[in-house]
Amino acid sequence: CIGINIKSSILSCRHRSRPLDFRYEYVQLLLTGALAQAPPTSPASPAPPASPASPASPASPASPASPASPAPPASPASKTSQAPEAPSRGVLLGLGGAGIVHLLRATRPALKLDIVEIDGAVVALARQHFGYLARPGEQAFVQDAARFAKRPEQAGRHDLVMVDCFGESFIPPALLTAEFFRDVRGLLSPRGVLVANLWSTHPRHEAIVRQYGKFYPHIWLVPGRSSGNSILVASPNPLPDQATMIKRAHDLDSRSLVPFKVLPHAMRMRRP
Repeated sequence: CIGINIKSSILSCRHRSRPLDFRYEYVQLLLTGALAQAPPTSPASPAPPASPASPASPASPASPASPASPAPPASPASKTSQAPEAPSRGVLLGLGGAGIVHLLRATRPALKLDIVEIDGAVVALARQHFGYLARPGEQAFVQDAARFAKRPEQAGRHDLVMVDCFGESFIPPALLTAEFFRDVRGLLSPRGVLVANLWSTHPRHEAIVRQYGKFYPHIWLVPGRSSGNSILVASPNPLPDQATMIKRAHDLDSRSLVPFKVLPHAMRMRRP
């Protein structure tokens, strides 16, 4: 799938001063699926500086005040009243031309995103031609995704796991096993969300979705409109409903962080 990824990322190296032009639908779909994990909130506007106070006239000595009664302890805020946290660490299985890396950095700059790519030459190409560099606190693993998912130090570490290792006509057999689906779930933090790029035209598409369903009780599908891509969004926890996803997509579109709209994709989400 590197051919598609390189084409979708081409303007990130040839026209670095222009917005990224991601014409290929699958990167738009992946970004839409990532909205299931809480997006970051816009930074609050700074409060205006206080106007200087006029000098106070000297006060007469105050009579001793009676001791104030202690304030009652604040009741803990309910979880429902708090905004959900944005993901702090994610991992992308399958780098290609780093298109989705650029999108996530544009929309979630605080996210620490590790990448896993089986072919070191692909990582070198992405660095040399498509602007990919691991930032401080991030790592690039040249390793098979199935083996990476077994690494004990990675267990429960990632709020967002993105799987982009599938091609239109070929899926590595190791990534179709129950063992791989189980191990990938083990990468998720307690609030984690999985986003996987599938192909609706693949003969085993429905079987793959059912296999994911054995490990994740909550699943959405984001089907492509002009491509055969089908993005699976899964979590052990309840996912946002479609109305919430549409609102998040609208909020992202209104910030104009990427040169396309994700709202049309969110409106086509469906349950498998």
